[in-house]
Amino acid sequence: MKMASSENGSKFFFIILVFVLPFREFINLEEFSFPSAIGGNRLYFRSPEPTEMLKIGDVVPRFMLQDQSGKLRNVEEFLGRGKLVLFFYPKDETLGCTKEACEFRDYQTEFEEAGAEIIGISGDSVESHRQFVENRQLNFVLLSDPDYSVHRQFGCRQGLFGNIGIRVTFVIDSHGIIMKVYSSRIRFRNHVKVALDAVLKMNEKLKEGKPRGNP
Repeated sequence: MKMASSENGSKFFFIILVFVLPFREFINLEEFSFPSAIGGNRLYFRSPEPTEMLKIGDVVPRFMLQDQSGKLRNVEEFLGRGKLVLFFYPKDETLGCTKEACEFRDYQTEFEEAGAEIIGISGDSVESHRQFVENRQLNFVLLSDPDYSVHRQFGCRQGLFGNIGIRVTFVIDSHGIIMKVYSSRIRFRNHVKVALDAVLKMNEKLKEGKPRGNP
């Protein structure tokens, strides 16, 4: 009897590994549950308590991460050059993340002309980022955050063990102040539109001499 329960449990976890985890980009695993094979109880996957996501007006935490070439990059070097669009995404080469990254690639010139630099961050390795940049001809920096430490600083993590990044874009001014936050799991390309609109509105306010605030 115990052996049968054990086998059923193993099969259930195999189903989760094969059919659920590949689509974790679209599933809120913090709320995911399924009937247990043992006793009919429900088993819940819950990640550790998430850090509150940073919001408009917050100061960006300082951090250093490796880029796709393995070079250690300090966020302050980007802030010193102007506005920054920092987008967190779940995983290289997945459907939604590829669409989002390629949309940022296609609008890179518009961002550059508006005085903004683009950076993508995920938990993927440096090598994965290198291949992603090469395969998709990306024209901006990708940073590797394998232990999700920077994700935690920004409040951008979820999953069974708090080790899955979520899709959030931050628009940051040259002083390191967050001016816009946009979060959407499935509106991949909308991240680019919202970020560019925010950057352009920031420029308009600067021309008008208005104080910084929510674009």
